[in-house]
Amino acid sequence: MTTWYISDSHLGHDNIRIYCQRPFFNCHDMNKHISREWNKRVKRGDIVFHLGDLASPRDKDPKRFIEHLNGTIILVKGNHDKPELVKKMPMWTRSMGRQIGQYHCLLNHRPLYPNSMLNTHNDPFGDHDNSIDNPNQYDFILSGHIHNNYEEKNGKKIGRLWTGRSLNLSVELHNYAPVSEEEVLAMLNARNNSIHQGTYQDIILGDKASWLKMN
Repeated sequence: MTTWYISDSHLGHDNIRIYCQRPFFNCHDMNKHISREWNKRVKRGDIVFHLGDLASPRDKDPKRFIEHLNGTIILVKGNHDKPELVKKMPMWTRSMGRQIGQYHCLLNHRPLYPNSMLNTHNDPFGDHDNSIDNPNQYDFILSGHIHNNYEEKNGKKIGRLWTGRSLNLSVELHNYAPVSEEEVLAMLNARNNSIHQGTYQDIILGDKASWLKMN
């Protein structure tokens, strides 16, 4: 059994395709691609932690999206996850703690910035979650919500992989596919090393593989 993480798939949400410059011809093309890449990786007995905004179908019936996805999905509710979706999930929560390797992590839809020492700004996106009690008890935050929104280069949106201790698992930054817990742990280890080395500046997504090798 493998454990996976993903956020902000937004199945059935055509506007997100345009807003986040997703490289798909239409919404059907986007849904098909994300579902195919999901099932290439995730097996039936696997667990998938989806960190919010799973599906936003106009017809309010999400079953046609989720019934074909492999694995048991544990939904961390996002701001676009309507009651019609949530009630059909096998498990859901608003946030949860999880041990990943040596790290005590918070799984949450919106990012948090609990330690200003590790951030250029306390809240660079103006849209963080301030409802979590004592966020400093967590080593890292696994979240989504901010997609690939940070700045643009040559007309293309550039996402931020790390902001302080918040790891962005939005699909735009991870080839529109779930990320294994093994890869998440590698990113946590790399970030932990950079913090202890004093090189913990926020990471703008470029070549994730190269960044991992450097740390």
